[in-house]
Amino acid sequence: MSTRNKPASRRPIEHFDVEHGGQRFTVGVGDGPSETFVSVRKGVGSALEAAVRDASVLTSFALQYGCPLDELRGAITREDNGAPSSAIGAILDAISRA
Repeated sequence: MSTRNKPASRRPIEHFDVEHGGQRFTVGVGDGPSETFVSVRKGVGSALEAAVRDASVLTSFALQYGCPLDELRGAITREDNGAPSSAIGAILDAISRA
């Protein structure tokens, strides 16, 4: 089993917005990135918010255990034109550009 590279308790976080499927998400990325935070602008407490927040936790753990960001991006579902099919895909793409 791999060792988790857990980020420090206090660290700078970069915030930016991502839009996908008519929804706006606020994304926080920290520590190179090895940690992601996501919230939904509208729909706090919704199933969509729960899904993207859980996906961001899983993304954080994957990055902390050494999974490259590009491998995560390559594993998500995409449309025929290469665009991400899901909000977490759009978020991963945005993180890779940040």
